[in-house]
Amino acid sequence: MSQTEVGTLRDDLQRLITHAEELLQATAHSDSEQVCNARRRAQESLSNFRSALATAQHDVLRPVRNADRNVHEKPWQYMALAGSAGLVVGLLMRRQ
Repeated sequence: MSQTEVGTLRDDLQRLITHAEELLQATAHSDSEQVCNARRRAQESLSNFRSALATAQHDVLRPVRNADRNVHEKPWQYMALAGSAGLVVGLLMRRQ
């Protein structure tokens, strides 16, 4: 997934959460038992979803942050690694 697609997905999920909260607030004054039960289940699901989304976002970004930190701490080592990888790929392509 590209950075743009991830950003769009995140924005869509945030919009979905906002709309669900608005729906729950709009039905807050209903006295029907069915509506109250549905609201309670929806609130629980929304809470679980928010938690899962925050965890997933943290898990996805952790390796990116680690890689960024490592590259900034040891730039010459990573430049040598990238150069070596380029050399190997070049040699392999030359053989064909």
